[in-house]
Amino acid sequence: MTDTMKKSSLFLLTLTLFATAAWSQNDRDAFRYSLLSPTGTARYTSMGGSMGAFGADFSTASTNPAALGTYNRSEFTFSPSLYFGNTEMDYNGINNKDYKTNFNFGNLGLVLTIPNDKGDWKAVQVSTGINRMGNFHSYSYVAGPNNLNGTGHTSFMDYIAADANRRDIYVDNNNNYTDGSALGYVAWMGKALTYDTVINAFAPTFGKTDMQQEKTTSTKGSMNEYVVSLSGNYQDKLFFGATLGIPYFSYKENYTYTESNDNRGTEAYNGAEYSSYLHSDGSGINFKIGMLYQPFSCLRLGFALHTPTYYSVEEDYVSSLCIYHDSVGAYSRKTSDGEFSYTINTPYRVLGDIAFIFGNYGFVNIDYEMADYSTMRMRSDTYSFTQENNEITKSYRASHTIKVGGELNLSPVVFRAGYAYTSNPYTKEVGRDASRSVYSVGLGIRNMSNYVDFAYQYLTNSDNDVFYEKAPYAYNVLTTNHSFVATLGWKF
Repeated sequence: MTDTMKKSSLFLLTLTLFATAAWSQNDRDAFRYSLLSPTGTARYTSMGGSMGAFGADFSTASTNPAALGTYNRSEFTFSPSLYFGNTEMDYNGINNKDYKTNFNFGNLGLVLTIPNDKGDWKAVQVSTGINRMGNFHSYSYVAGPNNLNGTGHTSFMDYIAADANRRDIYVDNNNNYTDGSALGYVAWMGKALTYDTVINAFAPTFGKTDMQQEKTTSTKGSMNEYVVSLSGNYQDKLFFGATLGIPYFSYKENYTYTESNDNRGTEAYNGAEYSSYLHSDGSGINFKIGMLYQPFSCLRLGFALHTPTYYSVEEDYVSSLCIYHDSVGAYSRKTSDGEFSYTINTPYRVLGDIAFIFGNYGFVNIDYEMADYSTMRMRSDTYSFTQENNEITKSYRASHTIKVGGELNLSPVVFRAGYAYTSNPYTKEVGRDASRSVYSVGLGIRNMSNYVDFAYQYLTNSDNDVFYEKAPYAYNVLTTNHSFVATLGWKF
C-alpha cells in the first residue's frame, strides 16, 4: 500500500477509458457475436438449417449462396417467429428456473430470377433481404450458500482483495483515479477490505463465514444479417453464388450479484451488492462464396467459404458496488461508467454440403461447417487487447457442426424434420461446454403460386457458470430454447 492512497468519501470513482476497457470487454464478448443460431425461413428452421446443397430457400444466402442458383422462379418470403428462452440453474442442489419470450422475424427476403432459355446459363438470380442469425433474450436467477458441499467458504471480497493486490488502490494528489482497482477502493472505503501488514497484502476484514449468494442476469437483443446475393445456374449442373453480408446486432445485459452475511456472529460485514449494465451495438461486413455441382439428377454436392465478419462495436456501460458494514452503513460508488469503441473479427467458416434427391418425392440434405474460434480477435486504437486475444487463442478451438434434414413431399402437404449438432468450441482446460443440439420438425402447404410453412425448433445446451469472475465454484446451466416459425411465400 502506498502513501498516495486516500480515504476520502468525496472521491468519485470514474474510470479512465483505458482502465475500463480491460474490465468491460473480454473474450466472452467476441464469442457472443461470433456464435450463430440462425432462424431464417420455416423450411430452413424445420430441417435443422440443413439446406446448403438442395437450395431454393432464401436462408441459404447466409450459408451457401450457390443454393440460390437452384431457383427457377422469383419469390418473396416473410417469416414471423415466436421465441422462448428457458434457463435452469442448479447450484449446490438448489434449482431455479426462468424464461423470457420474444416475438421477431426470422427472415424477410426477395429473390428475383432472370431465366434464359437460349444459352448455357439457365438463370441468374439477384437476392436481397434479412436473415435472423441469433437471439440474446434470456433471464436467469441462481442462489445458494457460499460453502459448496462443505469444501470451504467463498466471498466476492476474496476476488476484490486479489484484484487490489494485483493493481493496488491509487489516487493521485488531486484525487483523480489512476489505473488501480476501483472495486478495491469501494471495499476499502466500506470497511470490507484491510491491509495486512504481516503478509503485506490486502485481505477481507472478516473471516470465513456462511453467506447466501445470489445472481440475477437479464439479457435481450438480437443479431441479424442484411444480405445482397448474386447467383446463377449453368447447364443445370453447376450453380454459383456470392453474398455480401452486412450483419448487425444489439445486446443489453443487466447483472446483479449479492451476498448476505446472515450468520455474522461478531462480524461487522453484512454483505455486498454488485450490479452492472452493458449496451452494445455493432455492425459489420463479410463475404460468402459458394458452388454446387450436380453430377446426377439424384445427387448434388456443395462447398462454401465465409470470410470473417469485421464488426465495429460501440458500447456504453456502468457498474457499481455497495458494501454493507456496521461501522459505515451502506457505502456505494460507481466502479465504471463510460463508452468504448472497438472492433471484433469473427472466425472464418468452411462449409460442405450434399443432397440426395428423390425426384418429386423429397430429399435428404447433409451440411458440415467448421469455424475456428481461436482466430477471433479484438482491437482498438486506444487499448491493447493483447491479454484478451492471448486468452482467446488459449481458450478456444475449432468447432464442427453437422446438420441433417429431410423433406417428404405429399403434395400439397410437405413434411420435414432435422437435427444439428455443434461441438464444443472451448478447449478442455477452460472447463466450459458450448456444444449444443438442435431438433426440429415442420410442415408446409404449397401450390404453384404461394405457400405457408410452419416449423418448431428445440435447442439445448448444458454448461456451467460462476457467480462472479474467477469464483472458485461453478453452477450448472441448462439452456432450452424453443422457436416457432411461420413463413408466408409468394412465387411469381
